[in-house]
Amino acid sequence: MLAIALRFPAGGRYHATAWGTHANEGVPEWPPSPWRLLRALIATARCKSAASTSDEPPRLRSVIEALAAAPPPRYVLPPAAAAHTRHYMPLGDGSTTKVFDTFVQPSAEASLIILWEANLDVPAREYLSGLLAKLGYLGRAESLCEAELLPADAVFPYTANAFPTAPGEPLGVEQQTFKLLAPQPPADYAAWRAAHASASGAKAGAKARQTQPATDLFAALNVDTGDWRGAGWSQPPGSRWVEYARPATPFKLAAPPAYHSRSSPSGVPGPAVARFAIQAAVRESIIKALSLGERLHAALCSRSDAAPVFSGKCNGQALAGHEHAFYLPECDDRGLLTHVTVFAGMGFNGPAVEALRSLRQTWSRPSSGLKLMLLGLGDAGEFATVPAVSHAREWVSLTPFVPVRHVQRSRSGKPRVDAASGLVRGCPAHDLCRLLQENGLPPPQEIHVVDALQLPGRRIRWANFQRDRRNGAGTGIVTRTGYGFRLRFAEPIQGPLALGYGAHFGLGLFVPVSDARA
Repeated sequence: MLAIALRFPAGGRYHATAWGTHANEGVPEWPPSPWRLLRALIATARCKSAASTSDEPPRLRSVIEALAAAPPPRYVLPPAAAAHTRHYMPLGDGSTTKVFDTFVQPSAEASLIILWEANLDVPAREYLSGLLAKLGYLGRAESLCEAELLPADAVFPYTANAFPTAPGEPLGVEQQTFKLLAPQPPADYAAWRAAHASASGAKAGAKARQTQPATDLFAALNVDTGDWRGAGWSQPPGSRWVEYARPATPFKLAAPPAYHSRSSPSGVPGPAVARFAIQAAVRESIIKALSLGERLHAALCSRSDAAPVFSGKCNGQALAGHEHAFYLPECDDRGLLTHVTVFAGMGFNGPAVEALRSLRQTWSRPSSGLKLMLLGLGDAGEFATVPAVSHAREWVSLTPFVPVRHVQRSRSGKPRVDAASGLVRGCPAHDLCRLLQENGLPPPQEIHVVDALQLPGRRIRWANFQRDRRNGAGTGIVTRTGYGFRLRFAEPIQGPLALGYGAHFGLGLFVPVSDARA
C-alpha cells in the first residue's frame, strides 16, 4: 500500500474546480481527484526532474501506469472549511466580469492522506517519493502544497472517510456521494481505444484523424486540456468517473484567519495595523486627510458599536494615553491619497477586526465614493515598508502640525523662554517638543521649520489643508494654524509620529524624510 500525505501550508488553501463544473459555480474538488494527481506528477517530472525528457518516461511511465491500474484510492480527509472570494477581472476592452474563487481550507498543519492499493518495488517507491518532494502545488498555482510518501513499514492508523462505492451500495446516515475523475486502467484504455478505432475506421479525412485518442493511457494523461476539448471530447480520453462516499458535512464554517490571534506590541490580543488601498474615479487630495480620518472613524465606530479602540472612550470616559486608533494617510507625487493605515497601540480585538474587514468604502464629494481595499492586518513589524510606521532618524511633516497651546507671555507682554530648550514657551516648536516628551519620545537634536509640503509634482502650503474637525471636543481651544517641521533624532525612532490637534485623524503626521520626497 502507498500512503501519500498532502499539506497546504500557504494559509491551508486548496484551489481546484471540480471536473465537469464551471469555476463560477463555486464547486470545489475535495479531495483531489486521482486524474489531477497523476497529471501533477507527470508535470513535476517534466519540469523539475534533472533527467532529460528522453530519459524520464520509462521510470515515470511505470509508476503512473501502476497507480492507474490499481483500484481508485481512499482518502483520510482532515477537517476543512469551504470559502470563496469574489473579484472583478478586467477583460481588456474596458469592461469587467465577476469571478468566484472557491477554495477548500484545511488546517495548514493537517495532512490529507491518500491510501493507494498499488504495488511498487523499492526503486519505484524511491522515484515516486522524489517526485512528491518536488511537487510545489496541486490544482491552481496558488495551491502551494507539500507532499511526501510515507514509509512502507509505517503502521496506518488512518480510517478512510472518503472511499469508492459500488453502484447502488447503501450509504450510512452521515454520508453523501460525489464523483471524482480517475484514470482508466491501461488495459481497459487499450481495449476502449481499439473499439473506438474500429468504430471510426470508416471515417476519412483530417478531422477524423484529429479525433483519434492518444496511443496509450500514459500518452492520454499528457494531452493538454485545450487539445482534447478542441478535438470535440466531452471529457479527457482515458478518464472515468468513480463514485465516492464521504461525510455528509465535509466542510465547516471558515475559521478566522491566523492573524486574528496575533498580539500587538503592547501585548493586547489582535493585530495593531490595518492597511487599506484607496480607489476612486476622482481621488481626493492629501489636504483632505482630516476629513478622511473623520469619515473612517465614524464608519468603524458604527460597525463596531463604538469599540474603545475606535471611539477612544470606554464607558463614556476618554482612554488615557494615545493607544486607540490613528488614521494615517499616504499620497502620491501629486498629493493624491493612495493609502490609509489604521494603527492602534492597544491592538484590534475580534469585533474591531470584523469592523475593519467589513469596511469597503466611504463617501467622497469629488466622486461617487472612495473604495477601500484591505491589504493586510498584522503587527507594526510586518509593515516596515509603510512610511508612517517605519523606523527612521529623520522625519518631516506630511500634514500640518496644529499646536494645542498658545505662546506664554509675561505681564509686560514679553514671550517667556524655556531655559532648557531655548524656545519660547507655547510656540509651535516648543509645543511639538512637549508632545514628543509626553509620548515617551526623546527630544530632537535638530528642528527646522518647513513652510510647505514639497512633493515632486506639487508644492502644498500648510494653509491649504483642512485643519478643523466637523465635530469633537477641542475645536475651540486651538489656533488652527498649521506648521511644518523637519526633525532629526540621535537614534532612529519607531513610528507612527502623529502629534497635536487632530493627530488621530491625520493631522500632525510625520514620515521619514525619504518617503516625504522632501
